[in-house]
Amino acid sequence: MNSFFNKVIFAISTMDIESLNLLLDSSIPYSDVPKEIFLKRLGKVFSTFREEGDTLLIAQPGNCCNLECNPESARTAYRFVGNKTRLYLDLRFITEKSDDQKDYRIKDIYSCYSLNCLHPFDWYENHIPFSFFDDEKVDFPKNPDLIIYIEKQKEAMRDLNSYSIDMTEYELRSWLMRHQSTFDFFESYHEGGYYSWSFFTMRYSLFLDLIRFVEHITKPSFLEEIFEEKDNSEETLIKKILSIEKTLLKHNHTYLIWVWKNEEQYNFYTNTAFIRGGIFDQFAKLWAWFKPRHLDLLKKYFALTPLETEEFCTELKHESSTDTIHTLSFHLDVRKKARSNGEYIPMGLWSEDQPIPFWKDDVDETKKA
Repeated sequence: MNSFFNKVIFAISTMDIESLNLLLDSSIPYSDVPKEIFLKRLGKVFSTFREEGDTLLIAQPGNCCNLECNPESARTAYRFVGNKTRLYLDLRFITEKSDDQKDYRIKDIYSCYSLNCLHPFDWYENHIPFSFFDDEKVDFPKNPDLIIYIEKQKEAMRDLNSYSIDMTEYELRSWLMRHQSTFDFFESYHEGGYYSWSFFTMRYSLFLDLIRFVEHITKPSFLEEIFEEKDNSEETLIKKILSIEKTLLKHNHTYLIWVWKNEEQYNFYTNTAFIRGGIFDQFAKLWAWFKPRHLDLLKKYFALTPLETEEFCTELKHESSTDTIHTLSFHLDVRKKARSNGEYIPMGLWSEDQPIPFWKDDVDETKKA
């Protein structure tokens, strides 16, 4: 298009943040955020490309097809594609002529979600996300309290991530206590939006729910009942398994049955560290008892054929409840309903060749050069 624009395209293609810092105007926002924040986030995108093995981004010109997006501006957009991975980043450029009409300057750069490449490749990998929080935008109103608590939630996340191997129950409870006022502040912030503190509040809420769940399922009286070995009949075993499943269902943790199906140790994870000690060790002990016994009974009483299992897991009406297909109670109920209708469901329907839930681990080999 012109020398200045080409320099910007070249700087992005070579993932050169320093050159972009010199080329872009510090007095205007890009993607509605200050240039400093824009380049910092773009730098993280470049790091993602490099970590995946890319050394250069191939610039492919195109057009933005969303006619409602800055309709008064040219449709100029580019796709930047990793030269090794074919991961890509789509950007829209808002330009205007310079005062002397001999050059162009860039008024804005932001993610484009409706880009049409003029000369596309035959395939691409995933799109690299490039977005900003509402509270990073230049027009976002911030009062002193909000500014303070934004920094406090950053401190809380740094504190959490400092546990690199193990985190004890005591340390988790201490973390929750130290940062409770920060969580309470953001819980009372009812403005809808996409905020930088969402990760903190979500993680804090998850830990609160996790503590309540593990406390409930590791009550001494409950564990004593489960580990009691006076009656080892299958009927008693089924009652114990169903009792554990009931707690999992009540606390929305049935996903654990298949998430941890091949684990040797059963410990929750903070993203950087395993949670151990106290009630979490008690839970790991319970799960080590529960998992093999549950799996044996699930295989024995599994009530669906492979085709019926696949249909259940893929039908939209079951989208929010597919975890239940991993429960013994689900299959016992299916068999009970069948008997009440005079139907017979044979045993031995479990198939090792058709695991559940149905996901594909294979990579599309046609995408490899």
